[in-house]
Amino acid sequence: MSVDGQPVLAPVQIGMTGYSLARVKLDAGPLADGNHTIVGSDRVGIGVYGLQDFGSYWVVGGLDLDHL
Repeated sequence: MSVDGQPVLAPVQIGMTGYSLARVKLDAGPLADGNHTIVGSDRVGIGVYGLQDFGSYWVVGGLDLDHL
């Protein structure tokens, strides 16, 4: 898997679930502010979070939801 063409290093397996977790810091170099592209051989889900002097946020991304 890669983020903006940079490989994601050392994802951690989550027990015996078949899933893994990786954290990618997006605040320096080619991974600074703006739009980002994730490429992988399997489906991925993302959560984006940040901290500021006056608060914090967490946004779920990468969802492919259908209308019911």
